[in-house]
Amino acid sequence: MAENLAFLSAVSKFETGSNESKHYYVQAYEGVDVREAKATANYSAFGVLYNWSAAVSACMNGWHLPSDKEWSILNSFLSEHGYVEDGTGFNVRHVGLRINTGDAGIGDKVWFWSASIDDSNALARFVSPYRATGFRYPLPKSYGLPVRCVKNE
Repeated sequence: MAENLAFLSAVSKFETGSNESKHYYVQAYEGVDVREAKATANYSAFGVLYNWSAAVSACMNGWHLPSDKEWSILNSFLSEHGYVEDGTGFNVRHVGLRINTGDAGIGDKVWFWSASIDDSNALARFVSPYRATGFRYPLPKSYGLPVRCVKNE
């Protein structure tokens, strides 16, 4: 998938989070109206942030949330081809993230969920325009991150 997923069936305020129930966020939108959220510039530019429970079920039929191993394959490809926004088709959008304090910022980096877990946390992948290789890190499942889906073989 060349863009962040934008599936939005409900929208939560940034201060609302959970490790178990599904939550969907639109960067800098503090309401709960899906139609209003979809009308924002940030929805159009960045897609949706998902907590991990929402992320693992957000991909449409025939697609899936990539595993940590699949992210490693992508990181290898990006490492061989240099700058992640320069002709690779990955199209990084630096949406920031939703953390447990409800604070999130649009910046120069982005984390993506993987389908893999590490103890009570989910493994996320960090991507930066300055570092094509990226790295992985366990993050709380209540955080809100963007999703990229992989087509099933």
